[in-house]
Amino acid sequence: MKDMLKNIINKTYFKVAIINLVIFGIANILFNIKYEQVDDMIIYSLYSGLDSTYNIHGIYIYPLICLVLSNLYKICSIINWHTVLLLSMQFICFTVIGTILLKNKSSKVGYILYTIFASICYTSLLLLIQYTSVSALLIATAFFIIFDMQEEKSFSKRKKVFADILFVLGIMIRLQSLMIILPFFIVYLVYIILKNKRTLKISDIKELVKQYIILFILTILIYSSNIIFYNTNSLYKNYIEYNELRTKLQDLSYTDYEENKEIFNEIGWSKNDHYLFYTFNYGDENTYSKENLEKIVKYMKDNGIEYNLNTNFKSILEQLIRQLVESNELFTIIFLVAFILVLCLNKNKTAFSIIILLTTIGINVLFIVLNRAMLRVVIPEYILGTAMLLYFVKYKDTEKCDIEGILVFLILSVVLLSANKYNFNYKLENYKNYQEVIEYTNSHKENVYLYTAPALQFRYLTYSVYSMPPKGAFSNLRVMGGWDIFTENYYEFKQRNSLDGTFLDLLKENVYLIDGDVEWSGVYYENYKEHVIQFIKEHYGKNVKCEKIKTFDNIYIYKLTEENI
Repeated sequence: MKDMLKNIINKTYFKVAIINLVIFGIANILFNIKYEQVDDMIIYSLYSGLDSTYNIHGIYIYPLICLVLSNLYKICSIINWHTVLLLSMQFICFTVIGTILLKNKSSKVGYILYTIFASICYTSLLLLIQYTSVSALLIATAFFIIFDMQEEKSFSKRKKVFADILFVLGIMIRLQSLMIILPFFIVYLVYIILKNKRTLKISDIKELVKQYIILFILTILIYSSNIIFYNTNSLYKNYIEYNELRTKLQDLSYTDYEENKEIFNEIGWSKNDHYLFYTFNYGDENTYSKENLEKIVKYMKDNGIEYNLNTNFKSILEQLIRQLVESNELFTIIFLVAFILVLCLNKNKTAFSIIILLTTIGINVLFIVLNRAMLRVVIPEYILGTAMLLYFVKYKDTEKCDIEGILVFLILSVVLLSANKYNFNYKLENYKNYQEVIEYTNSHKENVYLYTAPALQFRYLTYSVYSMPPKGAFSNLRVMGGWDIFTENYYEFKQRNSLDGTFLDLLKENVYLIDGDVEWSGVYYENYKEHVIQFIKEHYGKNVKCEKIKTFDNIYIYKLTEENI
């Protein structure tokens, strides 16, 4: 038993796991880890029972995962199982990547380099938890395993199956994340073929192609079964169709009101309606109907403006440089250091290291063109690109010595550096007023509270990522729009609270409006409720007066009533 334990302790994967655990511990003890986007709160609320119902429809998360998580919530509703899933996947991925990097290079230089790499990359993902980045990380790790097997020319069945499992988990969590890593798959295959074009034997790439084919088949199976699952459900089929239209208008383009008055006049949208839509307050089913969105999308397509791509070279270059030296600064440093190390220590891999450099930056440029180059999209590609470069760094150092103290010092210092960069001064206690709002509304179940999107967009920062809001806390609290509109929970919420799905619901006796003076995505929103009041006047001809009922610092609860003139 003692020998077996000693053998495990001496294994590379065990040492890597310890390094990752120390990083994880420091990040949690010294900083409040958090979600990077409200998307996570929306997604896990669909099956977590936040509004007293359990659901397996996670929309972009595969139903099988939702089924497992929803049952875990049934067993214990106070634990945030969504976080458990994402954090466990992060830990597994970095342990796999570290083990591959160090398996044949167990020197102090190797451990120091991996420690710096993980302290930057792992810490940033811990402080910016997001299902898109975790999905991309899983897919990247699967590719890294395949890449290692091809380089070693040793395709073991166990490793292939493990890579398949990680890949499947990645596309189950967020299929669209495959697009972030897909260029690496393609570029590597082309590189292998061109590298050996004169002496190429089918056997040299047989296993690689076979593995790619397996992943392709798995992708088709997951994608098609997910489509079938939702398209055989009329409610969710309608949701997906609506959300695809919304995504085209809000995520992939922007339709300027003044420049496209023709279509907005046709569907009866005022400039105020346009503003509400592009600030995610489209909770009026009459005005923001699927039919109206279809008309806008068709108009854009007919006029050649369906997608709002950034094709200005100067703008692309400026944004790339800004990302490399500002938001992506630490990733840029470790990435370029790894690149220089390969050039200096392994000249045989100079050409391939340049290809990795261009591929990684090229993907970044692609998402800048698509106007989707957020941190959660950019981080995974730099992690994979850096890992591939570090893979080819040759160490001459084989000296055995104790470096535990050095590693701990490196972890602490680099984690602090990374955390100060990516935690954005986040402190849980700074969002206490949001928790007070949720507790207040939860204690007044006789009423319904509808909030503007800017007002409570930080509700997902109110609680620790490990805990859940009180069960049923959102059974009478909901945003007036949001991208989970028209889901099963949305209709249950309407039925439970006798709502019609229009802004006129705010005039009902027991319905209240929550608004706030907040900064969101660099824009300060003040007195936003006036846009809602203006909407009611323009579309329903009702003059509305507004009475403030309760104040929670910068968040306010109002009662709207019709003003008799």
